[in-house]
Amino acid sequence: MKRRLDLATWVAAAVALAGSAGAQEPVSSTFESYFTANRGTAGASHYLSWDETTAKLDDRTRFTFSYEEMKGKRTFDEFCARFDLKQGMLRLGRIRTEFGLSDWSELLYNGFNHLPLIKIADMGDGLRLVRDDSGLEYTCGTPDLQLQAALMDSDLSTQQILPKRLDHSSLRLQTNRGQVILGLDYLSALRNSSKVYGLDLRWATPHTLVRGEFMRGDSEEGPSSGYYVDAEYRLPGLPRSQLVGRTEMVSEYSSRTFLHTVGLRQVVSPTITVNLNYGWMQGAPNFYIASSGLDGWTIRTMFQVRF
Repeated sequence: MKRRLDLATWVAAAVALAGSAGAQEPVSSTFESYFTANRGTAGASHYLSWDETTAKLDDRTRFTFSYEEMKGKRTFDEFCARFDLKQGMLRLGRIRTEFGLSDWSELLYNGFNHLPLIKIADMGDGLRLVRDDSGLEYTCGTPDLQLQAALMDSDLSTQQILPKRLDHSSLRLQTNRGQVILGLDYLSALRNSSKVYGLDLRWATPHTLVRGEFMRGDSEEGPSSGYYVDAEYRLPGLPRSQLVGRTEMVSEYSSRTFLHTVGLRQVVSPTITVNLNYGWMQGAPNFYIASSGLDGWTIRTMFQVRF
C-alpha cells in the first residue's frame, strides 16, 4: 500500500506539471468498482476496482496512470506516456497493447458479466490476450485505414513499468466501411515459434451492435483457438435498457467448450449500471466457467465516478 501512496504522489506531481504548462482541462480521472453475485456466492462479492488518471502535459503529450485491484491482487494497469506526432501516435511504457477488440470499453462497458473465454485462454506458452505489456506501440494511417505496430515485454510483474526484455511483437490493421469496422491481428514471440492470429468485426446502428472475434494460437504445445459473437440491442424508447446475447467457443489442447449467454443491461443512474445474465455450457467442462458460476444466473453491478 505504501508503494501505491508513493505513486499517487508521483501522479500528483504530473498533474501539477500539466497545470503549470497551461494546458486546457489537463487532468481527467475515472474510478470504477464492480460487484458480482451468482448461485455459488452468498450475497455479492467484490470483483474488480480500477482507477485511471490522465494528465495532459501539452497539446501533443499526455501521461496515463491506472491501477487495478482484483480478489486481493493489486497491480498496475497502464503507466505510460503518449506522444501525438505529425505522422502518427507513439505510446511508451506499460500499456494494454492493441490486439483485437481490446479497449477497456469493449471489454467491460457491455451487458456481459465475464470476459470472452478466448481472451483469457492460454494461446501458447502461457500467453493470454488480456494482459499488460511494457514497450512501445506506434499508430499511423488515415481515418479509413489504420496500422498499429508494437514491440514489448509480455510477461510483467504486478509493479513493473519498463521492459526487462522485448520478447514479442504485434501488428494490427484496421479499416472501416460505413457502419462496419474490420481488424486483422498478428502477434509473434521473438524467442520461440509461438504465434497468434486474430480477426475481428464490429457493426453498429443506433439501436444494434454486433461484434465478434476469432483467434488462433500456434505453439509447440499445440494449437488453441476460439471465437465469440455478441449482439446488443437498445430498446426503442428505453435508451437505458439493453438486451444482450453471446455465443462463444474455446478450444485448448483439443478440449472444446461452448458457452451461451443472454441478459439485460440496465443503466440505473449516471454512476450505477446493473447486468443480469443467464448462461449455459456445452462440451468439455471448463474450470473458469464453473468457478465463476457462469452456467446459471449472474448479476454484476458497476459503480463509476468521473471527475
